[in-house]
Amino acid sequence: EPRHIKKEQPKRTSVTVNQYSKSSSELKKALKRLTNEYKRAQRSFKQNKITRQDLFDFEWRIFEIQEEIRRIENGEEDTLD
Repeated sequence: EPRHIKKEQPKRTSVTVNQYSKSSSELKKALKRLTNEYKRAQRSFKQNKITRQDLFDFEWRIFEIQEEIRRIENGEEDTLD
């Protein structure tokens, strides 16, 4: 009788409290840095040193980080599948 080799399936585990706080705090630090960069970018935009699109890119990255923080804090899983 052939032995069936059970293929390991990656386990979907919930994020531990430690991982949650680490991810959340790292994202909040990144958000703070990006917000400061965005303020500088706004000044550069007013001085015509960067384009409106560059400024929009900062706004979009801020939005993405805020959404990621929200998802972590609401316990939502990343659904890329």
